[in-house]
Amino acid sequence: MMTALLAVTALTLFCLGAGAAALRAAGLLGRLGRAEGLGWSFALGFGLLGWLIFWLALLGWLQPWAIAACCVLALPGLLALRDGKAERGAWSWRAWIVLAVLALIMALDGLEALAPPADADSLAYHFALPRRILDAGHLLFIERALDSASPQLVQMTYLAALALGGEQALTLWCMVSGWGIGLLTYGLARRHLPLDWSLALAAVVLSLPAMLYAGGTGQVEPRTAMFVLVAVVAAIEARTPGALAPALVAGLACGFLVASKYTGLLPAFVCGVAVLSGRNGIRGALVFGVALLLMGGQWYGWNAWNTGDPVFPLLYGRIAYTPQTAWNGAQAAYMAASLSPMELGVPRSAFWLLAYPVVATLQGHPVFESGRTGFGLLGLLLLPLAVAAAWRRRERLAGHPLTATALVILVTYGLWFFLGPSQRVRHLLPLLPPLLVALLAAARSAARHWRFGASLWLGMAVVLALQLAGAGVFSVKFARYLAQGRDRDAFLAANVNFYALAQWLNTHMGPDDRVLLPVREIDYLVRVPMLQANPYIQSEVEIRPDSTDPRRFLAQLRAHGITRVVAGPQSSFGSGAEVPDLLSWQLVEMGCAAPPRRW
Repeated sequence: MMTALLAVTALTLFCLGAGAAALRAAGLLGRLGRAEGLGWSFALGFGLLGWLIFWLALLGWLQPWAIAACCVLALPGLLALRDGKAERGAWSWRAWIVLAVLALIMALDGLEALAPPADADSLAYHFALPRRILDAGHLLFIERALDSASPQLVQMTYLAALALGGEQALTLWCMVSGWGIGLLTYGLARRHLPLDWSLALAAVVLSLPAMLYAGGTGQVEPRTAMFVLVAVVAAIEARTPGALAPALVAGLACGFLVASKYTGLLPAFVCGVAVLSGRNGIRGALVFGVALLLMGGQWYGWNAWNTGDPVFPLLYGRIAYTPQTAWNGAQAAYMAASLSPMELGVPRSAFWLLAYPVVATLQGHPVFESGRTGFGLLGLLLLPLAVAAAWRRRERLAGHPLTATALVILVTYGLWFFLGPSQRVRHLLPLLPPLLVALLAAARSAARHWRFGASLWLGMAVVLALQLAGAGVFSVKFARYLAQGRDRDAFLAANVNFYALAQWLNTHMGPDDRVLLPVREIDYLVRVPMLQANPYIQSEVEIRPDSTDPRRFLAQLRAHGITRVVAGPQSSFGSGAEVPDLLSWQLVEMGCAAPPRRW
């Protein structure tokens, strides 16, 4: 535990020091309040950490001493944090109550951080890929579309935590990095709201259902939310004459954003247009664009080097792929035909563009996953008051910075709705904090004008109470794990599908074996060489429904060094039989594979 704590402390200090140094070099740190400067420093430092680890992995320098040395080199940057402007504001009784609520939220997060990772996506790739790279000692390209052959900046910070402090450092680092958006929300709110309201909004953001689900896991949205907030605010400030420093910072944040996820290209595009259309025009856009390319281009170059496609596999059929790339037309067609119905719950229309946020909040489609990863009720409660305030001050609305903030967020939402690959509501989490700041500032203005501030506080209290109740329920399994003696195997067996299979493989397979694994949620837990088979997003070993040739299957297994295939029992065959099960048993019947061993 002590090693893990030291590792997370070192990474946190790196982020603060490196980010503060970058902001000071840009000349922006002195313009920010202390809390806001701290938040911006952590966000930019987090991005710089992921950027740096990419190059260390590419060079094969992933030894703990190399990462620790980078952390030490960033320490002088901490001195720059003194440049932030002192904040003013009285600590009312409400502020102290909200601070206690924040402490409770963070304590509940700590329970999750002390338990083993059990989130399916994290075990399938967010944590699995950093572990594979760390085990190999150098950067790997895994030809699996959308989750592994995609920008991985956030996951590189997980690699640093694993290298310095093991799994416990990894889960603690997810906790700490998940808090960053709370600090940033507070910092932005302090520009427009008193201290107690700002603290309350930070507490709401950190206890959102989407944050409870994703904040302590490897999901990237709570981390990319930091980049979005910094990018949007800086891009708006870059529109003023001579403001090239904000354009630089906006470019850095957008670079980290596009290096974290393909869909980060959407807010980066909107921020770029905002900078270009400002008073600095081409000059500001050039500064923005160069910073974005330097910080965000490496993963697209890595994809292009390995496959020929910088956004693999989205340009398949439009550009030439490298000869070693296994992706093919049948796989591209199957992925497109299969994933769209799985990821799109409603039509892409003007009606649903407006209705989606309401429906996803009140009565979500199963595709949205809003029942367990939603945004809570605060946005809908604030919206009518915000609209009333906007109408009352409509003559001064155009010049307010929060108007521009809301506009950038809403345009990005529109692009996501019509162009994004999925309608899962948690993918919108990065857009929510700055929008909530704008809505709350407008709603409070309306409440002050019509004198119902106490009612607005009551609404905030109800929302917080509901979210805290959800947080308590969510934390029960982690508290039980700690209370029952931290039995790792029992916890994982109860919360991870196929954990018994991972145990069996780790016990019975050796370093000379390579396993074809058609289940995704134990990738991180399997410590023997393996290839994760998936019918939708990989074609190294094809297991689509139309893959019915056992000889082709055998040739692909041999080409990738597969010695073992995880398959179901022969008695399970039928209309729903899994392709690798059927093909494996055909190989047994042909005498090309040994009879199975049961796990």
